[in-house]
Amino acid sequence: MRCDYCNRENPLPPDVVAQRQRQVREVQAANQAARIYQDQQQVAKSTRRIGLWITLFTVLPAVIIPLVIVLRVTSSVDNAIGNINIPPPPTFNIPNFGAAVASAVATVAPPDPVATTARPAADPKPAEERVRAILKEKDGQGCRILMAAAQHQGSQSFTATMSRGPLCAIFIGVASADDEKLNASLTTPFNETVPASSEGKELIFPYCASTSGSQPHQLKVNATTNDPYVFAAVDCPKAVAFPKGSVSAAAPAPVPPPKAAPVARPPTVTRPRH
Repeated sequence: MRCDYCNRENPLPPDVVAQRQRQVREVQAANQAARIYQDQQQVAKSTRRIGLWITLFTVLPAVIIPLVIVLRVTSSVDNAIGNINIPPPPTFNIPNFGAAVASAVATVAPPDPVATTARPAADPKPAEERVRAILKEKDGQGCRILMAAAQHQGSQSFTATMSRGPLCAIFIGVASADDEKLNASLTTPFNETVPASSEGKELIFPYCASTSGSQPHQLKVNATTNDPYVFAAVDCPKAVAFPKGSVSAAAPAPVPPPKAAPVARPPTVTRPRH
C-alpha cells in the first residue's frame, strides 16, 4: 500500500489482505449471479414470444381461411341471384258477364243429401201382443204374474226373489225385429250360472229354484240388436213350466262324494273232515 505522505510502499498485514480478497470474490460472485438471472429472463421472454407466433400461425389460418371461403361463396350467390331476371306476372282481361253470371250461379241446385243405410227401429206392438197372448195362456194353466210385461232395449238385468217349492218361474221375452235374438242367463245365490237352453226372437226360459227360503236371483237378458223387446215373467206349476219330455233348468245339484271302494276280504278255506 502506498503512503500518501512519504510515497512509499508499505505492505498490508496478511489478515487485511485476506479479508479484502474475500470481499472481492463475494462481489464477483454476486455480479455473476445477476448476469445468469438476466440471461434466464431473456430466454424465457424469447420462448414466450416464439410460442405466441407459433399459435398465431397455426390457429389463425384454420379460422380465417374457412371464413374467407364462406364470404366468397356468399358473395357469389348474391351476385348470381341479382343477375336472375324474374318476368312480371301475366295480366288477363276478364270480361264482365254481369247479370248472366249471377243468374247462372242462382240456378245451381244444392247436392242431394247422402242417404243413410240405418234402418228405423222395429215396431214393438207385435211383440207386446205376442207376450200378452202367452200370459193369457199361462193364466189359464194356473200361473200368476211374477214380473209385468214391459218394453226394454239392449242388455238388461233383473232381480227375482224365488224359493224352492211347487212353483217354477217362466221368463218370457219377444223381440220386435226379425233379425233380433234374445238370450238369458240366471245367477243363483250360490253364484252358479244357469243359461237358457236356446236363443231366438222368442225366449221362453223356465227355471225352478233350489234354495230354501226366498233368495234373490240375478237374471241377465241380452239382445243382439238395439231394437225394443218385451219381457215378462210368471210363476207356474212345475208341470206347466216343464211338460213331460222337457229338461228342467233347475240349478245344478251338488255332486255327491264318490263312494268308497269295497274292502276285499280274504277267501275262506274249508278243510275236509276225516
